Amino acid sequence: MKAHSVWWLVVLAILKNVSCSERTLFKLVTTSLTAKEGSCVEISCRVNERVKAAGAHWFWIKDIVWSKSVLTGTVIYSMNKSLIPVSTDFADRVKEISSLLPASGGYLTISKKSSILLCNLRKSDNGKYFFRFDGQEKWYTAAVRLHVKDNPCLITFKQPPVYKENNPITLTCSTLGSCGSNPVIKPLRPLSPTPLSTWDYDGRNKKSTSLSFTVNWQHDGEEFSCQTDDSDRYLMRNISLTVEYRPEVEVSMSPTATVRQGDAMTLTCRVRRSNPLPHTVIWIKNEKALSEERTERYVVQSIQPEDAGDYKCSAINVRGEGTSEPFRVKVQYGPRRTTISISEGNKRVGVGKSLTFYCQTEANPAPHGYSWYRDNETMEIDSSRWKYETTRDNKRTLVTVERTDQGCYTCKATNFINTGKQSEPVCIEVLYAPSSPSLSMKTEVREGQLVTISCSVESSPPSKLTLTLTSESNPPSSKVLFTHPGSDRRPNNLNHTFHVTSTHAGVYTCDATNTEGSTTSERKKLVVKCEQKKLVPKETI
Repeated sequence: MKAHSVWWLVVLAILKNVSCSERTLFKLVTTSLTAKEGSCVEISCRVNERVKAAGAHWFWIKDIVWSKSVLTGTVIYSMNKSLIPVSTDFADRVKEISSLLPASGGYLTISKKSSILLCNLRKSDNGKYFFRFDGQEKWYTAAVRLHVKDNPCLITFKQPPVYKENNPITLTCSTLGSCGSNPVIKPLRPLSPTPLSTWDYDGRNKKSTSLSFTVNWQHDGEEFSCQTDDSDRYLMRNISLTVEYRPEVEVSMSPTATVRQGDAMTLTCRVRRSNPLPHTVIWIKNEKALSEERTERYVVQSIQPEDAGDYKCSAINVRGEGTSEPFRVKVQYGPRRTTISISEGNKRVGVGKSLTFYCQTEANPAPHGYSWYRDNETMEIDSSRWKYETTRDNKRTLVTVERTDQGCYTCKATNFINTGKQSEPVCIEVLYAPSSPSLSMKTEVREGQLVTISCSVESSPPSKLTLTLTSESNPPSSKVLFTHPGSDRRPNNLNHTFHVTSTHAGVYTCDATNTEGSTTSERKKLVVKCEQKKLVPKETI
């Protein structure tokens, strides 16, 4: 009763001091209506003259009463509910089926109608109904008299509660057993599979029809009608289902699925369906949850190669969790982390062998070109000694290695975005057998003289040098005078200093040996001149 008083007072305040024009601005379509209890009735009026609608509002009102120039009544429909509230008794039973829309210039067009449909009629709905227009001109129509007849065959078709997906449901519609027709339940659109329909009659009081099926997400919002009398299209009851189900989501990306390094990226977790709406969203990258992201959008202001990967989102509501299919994000970027390597990882290679260099990098898209450098100078790529091959892991092969190929090599990679930084150098050592040793010595010395014999050679790795003396005796004999190890601080150089005796006379050679081979120097002969002894006279003996 208290709520009823509130809207009543609103009407009093708005309609005070109403005046009526003698012109007929609006005209009722009919002034008398009769309908059965439980059915619907259409109430309409038509624009009769050109009326300015700017700033105007209009509504339908029941049982107008004038008292001391104040118009009161029950508002059943309002064009502006915030300005003219509607009675709670009618709010869910009245809907507009034809609206007064102003034409150009803000005037209502003649013959346009304002029509409302009042449903689920009750005996208490008997009365007079008026259309009220309140603008620069104010007008209310004559009364439409509504008579609601008794209906002994009223339908009972209750609105079901909220259901969970995959739960069974039974809709039941009933009427009095004395009625001639049986209630029929129909979905407003065909259902698959077809629900099971059963009919029941208790023999005296009630006839009922039941429809049973298992609900899924597609049944959410589904409408069903129950009707007993086909002669009255309004004599029916409608209910709609509310089914709660877990979310189904998908990931979309703005601007596209491929972005360049440094661009902004926004991923959106789009809810395809969910009831109720999700209360939580979780983002997952490469099967690992991004715990700090709990919103429907995942934003990266400056995307980096590390942001590439498969993204999914999971949305959670009271009925469970739904996870999207993976969405692959590709990041285009220039070559980076470029490295150069050689075949078998061996940085030491023998002369005459083959050696392959690999230039490897991270890039998207893959590089379309590579630049090669030796000792910071651009490498000749058209040399017949080089075999050139460009593949996903680009390589360059030196067919036959020479001593002059020793050095430090680098490379760069280029794709359509840019050219990457130069790799760190890889230095190779070319291994080769000793060259013919150079033996340096005096060939004639006096006994007792200090002599140095030198031997030098070119080789890689350093050679072991051996100085050998072969006597001129018959038969000749050889002995090693000195050995210089290849790991000495002065590699590939031998220096042997000694005081000469007659035993040092003979032929000298220098042998050089490393992992790649051995060579011997030319033979050089050393002649030792003996010191003559002075003869002592016998008289002095």
